[in-house]
Amino acid sequence: MPKERVAEVLAACLSAQVEAPVAEGAVVIADVCGTGVDVVATKSVP
Repeated sequence: MPKERVAEVLAACLSAQVEAPVAEGAVVIADVCGTGVDVVATKSVP
């Protein structure tokens, strides 16, 4: 991910809302801000 896009990506992560259940490794935001990077869940939430 380009360093200059960190603030934009962080804002997208902070505004994301996901409903339980979420499995560890599930894609939460695909291709965040057009960077080609997926944001994934690092913990399962029942």
